[in-house]
Amino acid sequence: MNLRGTFARLGNLVFVVLLAICILTVAAVAPAAAPKKSLKISPSSGPGGTEVTITGLKFPSPKGSVTFGTQVGVDVTWTETEIKVKAPSVGPTKNLLWNVVVKDQSGAVIGVASFTETPAPPTSAINTTETDWGDADQDPVGLTLLGGWEQGYQSANQADSYGFLDLYGRKLFGADRIGPFFGIRLQTAPQASNANGIVSVLTNPSGVITTQSLKGVGSAVDLNVGLDLRLINPSKRTSLDFIAGGGFITPALANTVSAVFKTPAFGSQECIALQSRLTEVGTGPYSNISFGKSTNCLVNTIAGKQIPIAQLVYATPDRNSFYGKAFGGLRIVNRWPTKEAKDGTSQKTCDPDNPCERGLVDFTFGQNASITAGKMRHFVFTIDSVYPMPIAKISYLYLFGSISKRILDSTVTQGPLILQPGVALTGAPTTSDLTLPLTQADRDFYRIGAGINAIQIFKALSTKKE
Repeated sequence: MNLRGTFARLGNLVFVVLLAICILTVAAVAPAAAPKKSLKISPSSGPGGTEVTITGLKFPSPKGSVTFGTQVGVDVTWTETEIKVKAPSVGPTKNLLWNVVVKDQSGAVIGVASFTETPAPPTSAINTTETDWGDADQDPVGLTLLGGWEQGYQSANQADSYGFLDLYGRKLFGADRIGPFFGIRLQTAPQASNANGIVSVLTNPSGVITTQSLKGVGSAVDLNVGLDLRLINPSKRTSLDFIAGGGFITPALANTVSAVFKTPAFGSQECIALQSRLTEVGTGPYSNISFGKSTNCLVNTIAGKQIPIAQLVYATPDRNSFYGKAFGGLRIVNRWPTKEAKDGTSQKTCDPDNPCERGLVDFTFGQNASITAGKMRHFVFTIDSVYPMPIAKISYLYLFGSISKRILDSTVTQGPLILQPGVALTGAPTTSDLTLPLTQADRDFYRIGAGINAIQIFKALSTKKE
């Protein structure tokens, strides 16, 4: 037996066993590599360039670095509690997963996360990503209360200025497609004339009167109601609607004396012109009135006795109905933000938390008795606009304008008639006074003004108190 070979093999085996024991002992004693900390990232996905916030660790100072795969993050803001950084942009056609690694200043990894870069939205000449601003803030109904000052004017007459109040609103249903609207205005409106000074043009006892100092507009209540149907919404914040409706304007106070004039002398040019216009003399309520034969232009016959007419008294007539109107046409609605976001950008939607002011421009065609001599005749084209200032901080300030144009103009068939002022009445007209009614003007009309949205002011004040 070869003992020497046996001992050699046994020695080798002992060496291998001892070596294995040493390796296992070192492995057991040596500290394990520190695990990488999983961090939170928000948002976890988005297009290239998205700013993300990384949290979940007490980050060392000074700041280190953030990498997305092999790309280095830019615009890094590093604090003890969070890191803000912009993700890289490689423009993928499908979702791309980035491994996000946070390192300290020495380059040691202190945390990891993941971010998914999504494809950028398509772009074109038309902004296909713009939000539909909508009318969600008009719940249960959108109301605007304007108060301010406006000027009203009838064609060829004196303009007058008045204060006005305007309450209007609308409510659309069916995804903001269709619904009613209304408007109540206390404002200037065409009215039967208030005359001061000299007067001209009276066609008959119910004719039109014009003066050199004519208050052709007065305070009135104007009511509109109708239906609003959205047709198209081309730019999201601007929509084109079809509207149709009607309403009325209140007439002037009845039986109010507006002007008194002297009856012209018999045989004068004014007397001849006046007699040619009083076509209803001798009939109806004027059956006692006749033209003088020798010394008086007009006489009043009572119980067989002829009493000279010394004065002409013009008064607003007694009317038992309002001046009606009906219309149809197009409405442009433009929505304006009322506030700016904290980051300085403007709001991009209309909702209860972000209400909007609305500019309205109506183009309508129809009839309006208040500018066609008190009768629903001829056709009238109207442009009516109420618009906020397009600046968020002063969107409560509105500009207002309206113009009504008759399609068929009146024909002037008679020249002017000049009368001298009479003596103002201190009581009821006497038998020597001839009372003649004024009629609603048959003239084009416009008004312009500015006002403040009181509802927005009230909301702002209530918010400050809270």
